[in-house]
Amino acid sequence: MGWCLTDELSTFRMGYILPEFRNKGYMKRLVTNLAKLIHQRGHPAYTFVTKSNTISQLLCKSLGMTEYPHTYYYLKMTPRKSRL
Repeated sequence: MGWCLTDELSTFRMGYILPEFRNKGYMKRLVTNLAKLIHQRGHPAYTFVTKSNTISQLLCKSLGMTEYPHTYYYLKMTPRKSRL
């Protein structure tokens, strides 16, 4: 019925609920359960939401997430060259 992806830093990146299951609280349950799992493993749960995605913004606020406007982090990881 739906899914939510995180990256290697435990950031919620994408989520999707099939149209017939929308507006029934399934995404909120999915994100809540995933955040609990992330917290149990000792990591903070956070996400990036575009300004135009008001539905996701409302979801995050309803989960008690704190908004940090004008904040954006971009990490570039470059592996060392192999000796082989």
